Amino acid sequence: MPRTLVIMAAWAGAVAWQALARPVRAQAGRPVATLERVLEGIGWDAGRRGALLAVNPGAVAAMGSAVPARAGGPPSDLNRLRAAVQPYGRMAVQVGTLTAVVPAEMAVLDARPVRPDLVAGLNDDLLKRAFQASLTRAQWRLLGSARGLGLGDLSREQAPLFLRLIPDPFEITRAPAGRGTVASGGSPTRLLAPAERSRVRLRLKRESFVRLMPLGPGEGGALGTQDYGPDAGGGPRVALVHRGSPPASSLFGVRLKRLQPNRLKPSDLDYASPDLSARVVLEGASTVAELAGRAGEACGLEIRADPRPGRLPVWIRGRSARSGDVLKALALAVTGTFRRVGSAWVLTHDLQGLAALRVLQAEW
Repeated sequence: MPRTLVIMAAWAGAVAWQALARPVRAQAGRPVATLERVLEGIGWDAGRRGALLAVNPGAVAAMGSAVPARAGGPPSDLNRLRAAVQPYGRMAVQVGTLTAVVPAEMAVLDARPVRPDLVAGLNDDLLKRAFQASLTRAQWRLLGSARGLGLGDLSREQAPLFLRLIPDPFEITRAPAGRGTVASGGSPTRLLAPAERSRVRLRLKRESFVRLMPLGPGEGGALGTQDYGPDAGGGPRVALVHRGSPPASSLFGVRLKRLQPNRLKPSDLDYASPDLSARVVLEGASTVAELAGRAGEACGLEIRADPRPGRLPVWIRGRSARSGDVLKALALAVTGTFRRVGSAWVLTHDLQGLAALRVLQAEW
């Protein structure tokens, strides 16, 4: 039987709650090198394979143990390129006369969110008060017992409050058992799996803290000790690394933004149109806006870019490409699309303006 760990976290005042669960190790990543450095080392043969395009690769770092490519390293083969950019959350796609390195995922705002969960909107203090107020006498006895209070001991109405009290993600660090001990900053951390998190039990107990202050003039500092009281099993104590918080993309328990595989969004611009067949010079273009404008000039069209994606730098290997392919690659690279505005086409977030989406969410 795996050993059960006792997890401590502050509740209020001199009272603490404990959670009992079996943890698993977290896999932590570390930034290695930028995507731009990898692309520089690929040695892309634009004469044989066509132009290679990426947007703002200098700001993209890999997570994990990816090794940056070196000059003369992976050959200019599309499969090798795909393998090199994958650790950076990017994919290499063939877009007609050129190859583009684009995000593998895109963020999509939900304009029609589902009904909100008002419990999820409570702050920590109100959440604790609401949960405590819902407990019966029998549940209070369980909460103060060595067994603790679990999800199976609660009603359907209490369960959402309980799950909101349990940190998500549930990350812990080990500390020695005994009085006055706290988790050290250098201790390794562990992350509970979702199924383990649902089996966590809360336990209420009293703790005492004594702090002695010097009385003499000019003396500083303090001496203190903390006593958690006797613990069941006498095993190692673990402490929460952080309380956890809802993802920034959610509000009242509803995801307002979600990630999905990157793909072309509906567009007012037909990238395959014969009107976009002229070739555009790529060399010397420094930003998305400049490159989009060049493609428009080559075809006699007014093509612009919203200032947000428009100011992003472009990385290019190759001399020229078909205008429609360049504009399609830019749309994929910034996870955007082209919207018709008067006589011009503007590279922006979506056919529905971002401000309009925000208004719909605000009304919700």
